[in-house]
Amino acid sequence: MTNSGKGTATGLTVTGGLGAKTCGRTTLPAMSAANCLLTHVITQADMDRGSITDRAIAKAVGEDKKKVSASSGTVSVALKGSARLTAVQMVTQVTDLNRDGHAGEGDKMRYSLRITNTGTLTVRRINVVDGKLNQHGLNLTCPTTALTPGASVTCTAPLYTVSRWEAKHSPLANRAFARGTTATGVTVASNGTVTYRLTVPPVKRVVKHRSNTPAKTHTWVKKTHQSLNKRHHVKQHKVRLVAKIRAAQWLSAVTDKNKNGRFDAGDSAVYSFKVVNAGNVTVSDLAIVDRKLARKNLKITCDQTTLVPGATAVCHAEPLVFTKWQAKHNKTLGKNWAYATAVASTGKAIRSNSTVTDHGIKAKADPEPSLLAYTGVEAGSVLLSGVFLMGLGAFLKVGSRRRRTRRA
Repeated sequence: MTNSGKGTATGLTVTGGLGAKTCGRTTLPAMSAANCLLTHVITQADMDRGSITDRAIAKAVGEDKKKVSASSGTVSVALKGSARLTAVQMVTQVTDLNRDGHAGEGDKMRYSLRITNTGTLTVRRINVVDGKLNQHGLNLTCPTTALTPGASVTCTAPLYTVSRWEAKHSPLANRAFARGTTATGVTVASNGTVTYRLTVPPVKRVVKHRSNTPAKTHTWVKKTHQSLNKRHHVKQHKVRLVAKIRAAQWLSAVTDKNKNGRFDAGDSAVYSFKVVNAGNVTVSDLAIVDRKLARKNLKITCDQTTLVPGATAVCHAEPLVFTKWQAKHNKTLGKNWAYATAVASTGKAIRSNSTVTDHGIKAKADPEPSLLAYTGVEAGSVLLSGVFLMGLGAFLKVGSRRRRTRRA
């Protein structure tokens, strides 16, 4: 604080939004200064807001006994935090109706998801996305929907009944993930978690055994033992995890100022990208790599950066302006290469196919492309199977002709 007047100021006090400041002196002669200090301990609320803001107000009394005051500008210090959720799915209850040690038709099970805030920011409005259970009208409920850093919560669902088809064909795999928002409105999604095997607890049965008594009469003796006197079989199914994304690009919007149907100086075009999760695991940190747009410092924004299996994200770049030099030399937009990158829930970094567009001088937008999600069957496997079946058919046909020739 500086006394810019001609007289001495006494009784100096400095206050602010974070509390009183401690000054080295309370009397300031003319044209002198004093340093005031405030020690503030960063709170969780400060971290959630993302910044600390304060404003100093100085008050003193002049030689003429009049009160004087001065106010500083608002000072803000940014705080950098991380928002992260991790999730672990488990089966917390199994009702084995026929007590055979297997999850069969009509058996019931309860899925639970343990969510932990592993970041440094509080995450609110936490909910669980579980496609399989949601499809059957079963929603996981959480005792609390807000987690401070390091806190955990277990969300549970109503009992799920195993169908006949699942008991015969399905590995009873279930995928789920948690999501929420920070105080600043940033969406946070956890890793995708999968449950592949179920253990039915051992069931005690009462079995009657026949035994001989010395009086040569037969009696029934009840004995209690575990079913089959051995461990219950745990049914485990191996499921192949596929982390794969596909991408396509197109000109989604064109601005033709003079509407002459061609690119002139000042006209613009918007490159857009569509990315689909073509695998069976959740991917996050989705981004588009486009060197042409990067050289021109054009930002690409996606409507979502976390994709569950089968989900699609659409990304749009800032408008690319056609320059005077391009118009003068009759240049075209030319080719544009791009690809998408992401991180699978398994921790593996993946990238999509390279997608390319080649546009001439015509100022015309493209139709939006379509992308197919993962079907669980690789194209190479289908092709090899088709070739094998064709060869087998040809072999059988030739053999049939030879048998007819011999008979004749």
